[in-house]
Amino acid sequence: MATGGKFYYQANEKALCFHGPLMYEAKVLKAEIWSPETHPSAVPGPHYFVHYKGWKQTWDEWVPEERLKKYNDENLKQQKMLVEAQRARDAAERAAEAKADALAEAERKAKSAASGGGGGSGTGTGPGVASGSGSGSAAGAAAGAPGAGGRREEKRGQKRGRDGEGEEEYLKRPEIKISIPDALKGQLVDDWEAVTKNNQLVKLPRDPNVDIILEEWNKFHQNEEPETRRLTAEVSAGLRLYFNKALGNNLLYRFEREQYATKIKEEAAKSGHEVEVSSIYGAEHLLRLFVNLPELLAHTSMDPETVTVLKLHMSAFLSWMTLNKQILFSSTYENTSSAYQNNNKG
Repeated sequence: MATGGKFYYQANEKALCFHGPLMYEAKVLKAEIWSPETHPSAVPGPHYFVHYKGWKQTWDEWVPEERLKKYNDENLKQQKMLVEAQRARDAAERAAEAKADALAEAERKAKSAASGGGGGSGTGTGPGVASGSGSGSAAGAAAGAPGAGGRREEKRGQKRGRDGEGEEEYLKRPEIKISIPDALKGQLVDDWEAVTKNNQLVKLPRDPNVDIILEEWNKFHQNEEPETRRLTAEVSAGLRLYFNKALGNNLLYRFEREQYATKIKEEAAKSGHEVEVSSIYGAEHLLRLFVNLPELLAHTSMDPETVTVLKLHMSAFLSWMTLNKQILFSSTYENTSSAYQNNNKG
């Protein structure tokens, strides 16, 4: 390990560290000089092992010197400017999505009026087929995500309702679209290919798991207004609940089911009690949930205002996942044995 004056940052020094487009307060734990001989795939030069303030140790990482900034007033101002710029970008994206949703709703109403209110025509514009209309859901269906596309198609045009409500009341519910960022659409495709084409599996249990991810999302908002923190906590709790309920029925490929059954038993045996799947699975399967959420939420009785708030928080969460993609998602899947493949084909 290099020592002394070779390093611009010293052990235990407080600094600001870039992670994606934003900077976070961090503490330098140790420093090393990396060379092509010791780290062939890395940029040679000083590297620092940092801990992000308020984050679990599982997020600690080695970073090159260019990702660090001195902790001073000038760089703190830059940090604040980056946050404000990111919020402005997020707000612009949400405004564009809201405008698109409003136009789609106006078009739906116009078509409904032109056809005499025949909401059961199966045009794909009503909330009953939301999972096939939003850009995020379309990406999931194209990737072959579990529960996406096929099953929903079979129900188009059917008169459906909840708790005996009429078709017209069902179709009047606000449509829920979740736009998945392009980077995460690519993740969905890669995930589908690894499991269904390459016969590989996500290594379980995942670290970070869904519980940790949602906890870090809440911490990310710890300096926000109380109302924002409250809503973030509610959305996080809802995502966790939906994930634990939906994973076994909707979010697994057939090839993964044996692994699921085995891991549930193993983790329960370790802990001595039944475990939630949110403590076993990670970002790969959590992302699949967002493909299915429009369909799942279409069966709830949320008012338009609640739907709008929910969509804003979902969009913000997916943006945060995109920024932290390298940390949240596994870069490698584990290979399976010939016996496992033979038992789980079809």
